[in-house]
Amino acid sequence: PVLGTPEGMTLLHRTLQNFFVTNPGLDYWQGLDSLFSIVLLVFLPDHEDMVLPAANALVQRFLSHILQSGEAGPAALIRE
Repeated sequence: PVLGTPEGMTLLHRTLQNFFVTNPGLDYWQGLDSLFSIVLLVFLPDHEDMVLPAANALVQRFLSHILQSGEAGPAALIRE
């Protein structure tokens, strides 16, 4: 329900923007918004302050090698 509202979509957009501001060496990967949506659903409405740290931890643990920009990023996976 929360992501079906304009406020929820704004929060998702803001979370993605903040993620990439704090992780400038990473590129967007299709579907990352879906992953962040799950994180939002876990922590909202009571713990909005935990969304970005949780998303950071999740990406660093499982996806950082995929989202790296440059030679180690998505283009390198396609070339392999």
